[in-house]
Amino acid sequence: MHAIYRRLSFALAILLAAVASVSSAAANGPTLVIDVATGRVLHQDRAAEAWYPASLTKLMTAYVAFHAIRSGRVTLDTPVVESALARSQSPSKMGFPIGTQFTLDNALKMLIVKSANDVAVAIAERVGGNVPDFVAEMNRHASRLGMTNTRFINPNGLPGYGQQTSARDLAVLARAIIREFPEHEGIFRIPAIRFGNRVMRSPNALLVRYTGTDGMKTGFICASGFNVVASATRGGRRLIVVVLGAPSGRERAEIAARLLETNFSGAPGALGFFGSAPEGTNIEQLANIQGTPPDMREEICRRRGRTPPSEVAEDDGWTGAPAAAYAPPSDSVYAVMTPTRQAPNPLAAMRISYLHPPQLTMEPVIVSVMAPGKPAPADPGVAPAPTLVRNPGSLHQPGKVPPGSPMQLGTPIIDEPAAPPKTRNRIEARKTEPRVKALVIEERKTKPGTTKPGKAKLEKNVEKKLEKKATKPAKPKG
Repeated sequence: MHAIYRRLSFALAILLAAVASVSSAAANGPTLVIDVATGRVLHQDRAAEAWYPASLTKLMTAYVAFHAIRSGRVTLDTPVVESALARSQSPSKMGFPIGTQFTLDNALKMLIVKSANDVAVAIAERVGGNVPDFVAEMNRHASRLGMTNTRFINPNGLPGYGQQTSARDLAVLARAIIREFPEHEGIFRIPAIRFGNRVMRSPNALLVRYTGTDGMKTGFICASGFNVVASATRGGRRLIVVVLGAPSGRERAEIAARLLETNFSGAPGALGFFGSAPEGTNIEQLANIQGTPPDMREEICRRRGRTPPSEVAEDDGWTGAPAAAYAPPSDSVYAVMTPTRQAPNPLAAMRISYLHPPQLTMEPVIVSVMAPGKPAPADPGVAPAPTLVRNPGSLHQPGKVPPGSPMQLGTPIIDEPAAPPKTRNRIEARKTEPRVKALVIEERKTKPGTTKPGKAKLEKNVEKKLEKKATKPAKPKG
């Protein structure tokens, strides 16, 4: 009897978890779960609706870079340069000085883990030649993959009207990355990177709080809420989950974990209930719904006060390095992350959580930049980066960077001529013969209309004084 009771209690708990996962997801934004091997849709709720991708845009940025590496246009050792355009991007970013160089390998790690917007632009400029050409390539790949509800206008997901996607399209992209580029999958499972003395943790809490997670990327702007695309493997079976429009980073992770757990266990509610797709539906068969993405800014940011919630600082014991504060324009549909904390959700304690305490499975991966003045490594078959010459008169000399500073290797490299030395008006005395002094008078600028003794007249006066001194009789002693 007790055994039957325990089994019924366990089944009821699984059913309640499934209902909670789907109902919670429905109260936020679109959700989707698919099987990577078959492409079969296991769960979907509004997955075909248009949504702002935010930093999930960087999944396509990485995908284009992977294609460029495979085609031989670039390699992982290709130097990437922090340009003025890259430096001007809003946070989150690395903030390197203009001219800093780093390899494409390090750039991709900073792109995915730190979600660096400046690095996304630097990659676009190096791989595509310029940002517009790179973005055009992003859209060509999206069209080829059948991402019919997706349009990109920049490589990082920052402010710009017209940039949109759907949960369905993001799942298609994530599946393509996994299947086409398994050699680059390791980048998406890095929980933290180290640059100098700084450790920057990934905002994707699933990497350290849900067993089996092996990628991918998060994103946040006020207009979209908190988004995540993640993959996890259990018992040889790999799933992709997409959660869009969550009210916080912690809620985003909770929804994703519950959806993964429900569909791994095959509990009731995983198929056939609560907005899930018809059995047997493939991700390519799920038709997008064209339209304009909803604006979540009022719910996500304005109702919580003037400061938007943070992408990286959540009340879950997993905090990353806070991004620099940024105040978006008041009329902008977008906003970016700022270092603030949110009040915990009182309903969270009433739900079953599948997130365990943070457990780091690997040390932070070290990233670096090239030493100033050091030539970039040879990259056969790839056009070299522009030659940058350090200005001898620059204020950013290597010796003036504090020892141990994380920016020590990122001092600016500026291609400018040194300023000419200033000329000072002065009179110098020098010895021409023993006990005889001659005055060397440098030319001085005079105001128009003024007169002054010439050099010849001054020298004549000096000679007279010396002759007078020589002919003057000596005073008698005593």
